[in-house]
Amino acid sequence: MDRSYSLSSSPTKPWTFDITVKCDPTGQVSPWVHQNVKPGTVLDMLGPVGAFHLPDADRRARYLFLAAGAGITPIMSMVRTIHSLPGQADVVVLYHGAAAGDFAFHQELAYIASVDSRVKVFYSLGDRSKPEGWEGLTGRLTAAMLDEVAPDANGRQVYACGPEGYLNTATELLKKVGVDDTSIYMEFFSGDRQTLLEYQAELAFAVDIAEEIAEEIADSAEDYYESQPTAFGLYEPGYDADGTLQATGLPLETVDPDVPGPEAPDGSPDVGPQAGSSDASSFDTVGTGSLTLSFMRTGINVRIDPSEHILEVAQRAGVRIGANCKEGMCGSCKVVKLSGEVDMNHQGGIRAREIEAGKFLPCCSTARTDLVIDA
Repeated sequence: MDRSYSLSSSPTKPWTFDITVKCDPTGQVSPWVHQNVKPGTVLDMLGPVGAFHLPDADRRARYLFLAAGAGITPIMSMVRTIHSLPGQADVVVLYHGAAAGDFAFHQELAYIASVDSRVKVFYSLGDRSKPEGWEGLTGRLTAAMLDEVAPDANGRQVYACGPEGYLNTATELLKKVGVDDTSIYMEFFSGDRQTLLEYQAELAFAVDIAEEIAEEIADSAEDYYESQPTAFGLYEPGYDADGTLQATGLPLETVDPDVPGPEAPDGSPDVGPQAGSSDASSFDTVGTGSLTLSFMRTGINVRIDPSEHILEVAQRAGVRIGANCKEGMCGSCKVVKLSGEVDMNHQGGIRAREIEAGKFLPCCSTARTDLVIDA
């Protein structure tokens, strides 16, 4: 059993990291964590994934942080980061909670706001009646509340985290006051436990039905990968895979663009990235469905119905796509769509510019047409 938790610590202190786990008595993992995890406990973890974090360079930007309930955890990481760095950043935090005692980090937030003039923190109790001694706001997120805490919201970078309903409301309000889509970053914390449980039960049933076929396909894919020569060790990238690679250890040849290269002999096959790069007609086809997924790296066609999530079908067919939350939040399953159209219902795990570049999250996407995927 696994769960995804946001880091609440600052990356400016890389020698340690914090997660914040609220105990849900009806849950399976959080009660165990509260009862059993202690100094010396060893847990298996994946590395951090997702795109919900501050940009690395801009310390002069103006930010609006919106948090509801447990959504404060990644927001707290951002507040701690800005507080620990020099610069002229301007931060407004609006934090919604169900009761006066439900605001995590309230003492630290109060301290940061008292010593760092760049940070202002506002609290709201939502629909709860105002208790005696309460000095914060009351009521749900509204345009009037946004105008009260951040009248210049349309000039700020907005980071919001919380339940889906809260973030849907935030999106509508932010657009009404002129905040551009490219300035809104969100991460959903799902609060609909029953819907999630029903979905998981349906998924488990489907996996059980397809188990025998999936095992055969997975074994075949495993044999294929094991038979391929390793590509590691040929180069050592100086940057991550999304940036420029600097290769070392390979002979390089300087090419003069004004000098024509040798002509290929007659009858030589065409080579290059465009030659057959999107032709999947020779791949084996498995499964049933009205549409076809073509996985170019794996070399397989998989039939799919428009109601099926692409990641589930891919994994049943033995296609290796890394995935963590499987709810469109973390972004770990992100792949490139070479052709075709999908319907994607993500929860903040992918950014607008990535979608424009052809990337999508198969965990929360269904196929509208035949697809060709770089996986």
